[in-house]
Amino acid sequence: MPGEFFSDPFPRPETGNEFLAKGKELKTKGHFDAALTEFRRAALANPKLFEAWMEIGALCKMKANSDKMFLRYSYDAFQKATRIDPSKQEAHDQYIVVGQMMGKLEEINEEYRRLTKEFPNEPLIQRCFKNTSTLVMSLIPEKVNFGPSENTNKIKTALFFTSIALILLGAGTIGLPVILIKAFKIKMTAELANQIMRAGIGMIILGIAGVIAKSRIS
Repeated sequence: MPGEFFSDPFPRPETGNEFLAKGKELKTKGHFDAALTEFRRAALANPKLFEAWMEIGALCKMKANSDKMFLRYSYDAFQKATRIDPSKQEAHDQYIVVGQMMGKLEEINEEYRRLTKEFPNEPLIQRCFKNTSTLVMSLIPEKVNFGPSENTNKIKTALFFTSIALILLGAGTIGLPVILIKAFKIKMTAELANQIMRAGIGMIILGIAGVIAKSRIS
């Protein structure tokens, strides 16, 4: 459970900056588990330390490729970051991406709907609501009726296999940074790894949308 992961096994110093700095150093050396421990220490020492929560979210998102349990921890961390500093676009983007991966897109969309009413003059909140609304709509395609045609089954078959291929390719792309870093010892920035994983997520979303669209063709 998230509460267990974020429980406090460490004493709290006056500030979390020293833990944050040590975590960054470990991360650049590829010691991701040790870095995550230091970022957790930083967040526990100073729960309002925005950067610590962002680092936790990014590392847990990466670890979720091999252990899905960490996806929830990533979601919680990015959600925390958006609430600490709502002005940071990267925090909102990551929160939405991980929410998609967890199937919480409609829930997040409703959250931003409420926030648009609370903060009608905040362009970032309006943008997030617009983007999540578009993503939600893309996953609910209208029923398509091609009418009687001998080509309908061919279209459905082609769409199905294309969608499955996109889903598999997307899954492989999401796991690519971990393979390159751990198996081939290739150094990669967190930003590049996140870009690759976002591309994979986009493929999976398109693939799922294609499967749904196939079921609505008659």
